[in-house]
Amino acid sequence: MSDPNRITSLQMHTTPVLKHINELDSNEMTGWKNILDYTCIALLALYLLVLPAGRIGLILTIAILVIKLLITNNITRGLYFIYFGATTLGMLSDLFGYSGIGGKVSIVVALLFLYNSANLVEIIYRLKAPLVALTWASLILLLFYFYGPMSSYCSGKLIYTVINGLLFLIMFYIMFNDPSVNWLQLGQLGILSSYVFLASGLIIMPEMKPGHIFDIGVIRLTWVELKGGVDALALRNDLSFLASFGLIIMVSAYVDKHMTKSELIKIMFYSFISLNMLFWSGARLPIISIIAAVAVIPLSRPKYMARYTLMSFQYWV
Repeated sequence: MSDPNRITSLQMHTTPVLKHINELDSNEMTGWKNILDYTCIALLALYLLVLPAGRIGLILTIAILVIKLLITNNITRGLYFIYFGATTLGMLSDLFGYSGIGGKVSIVVALLFLYNSANLVEIIYRLKAPLVALTWASLILLLFYFYGPMSSYCSGKLIYTVINGLLFLIMFYIMFNDPSVNWLQLGQLGILSSYVFLASGLIIMPEMKPGHIFDIGVIRLTWVELKGGVDALALRNDLSFLASFGLIIMVSAYVDKHMTKSELIKIMFYSFISLNMLFWSGARLPIISIIAAVAVIPLSRPKYMARYTLMSFQYWV
């Protein structure tokens, strides 16, 4: 039989966590920020209805993304440029003939935002053990690199893995430990980035332009008609990444928070445009990832009583 005292003990240990959650600032925008937030929604709805191609579509989507960045805080901006911004700015730099520059600029901008809003030195000190593990993994990868062909492709993969491992370690530590991070805005920024990415890609490959909102699978079908191609495949995969992970982070913002009607409207709209992008791309794995994430979210809720049953399972007879 289960031990009620052990379950009660587990509940008591979550009290500081619940207190911390209740002290978090609301994700809801007020005043002029809320007006600009709804302006982003209106402009994006206009984009979906008209679907402008060329530079008009690119300027419109960039304007929406910039407005959204203006109304969020510095630490959320910093995390955005690490997780979503590198992919988006990388595409924009490729479009304008500066290949390989966008991702590096995004990392620098991210570090500048985080330097002014988070104590990076203290964070790195607290991450000593994970950094040791990351260093050990990097040394193993370096060993295999020397045993391999040591081509430019291998060098790029090695550098990409080590740098991203370090950046994502810092990013997720801040996300889960700093209450000022606005998960709602971060997720929505990721979703908006998918439309900036699409508008950029359509300038390079206009044949992938959706005919209307419900033109399901148009990007995937066009990729098949073009008989594959690295550029078309990368476009489809990156679009799916931005849209799906943006949606997952946005939905995760309300694990144990009160949701207002205004926030519900925004979440419903951004969920729609995220799924719409996934339907355009025809990607299947990101959709499965969303379903899995939504199924797991209830188990991460400190107030969700089933957690205590699962956590105390080892004490059952």
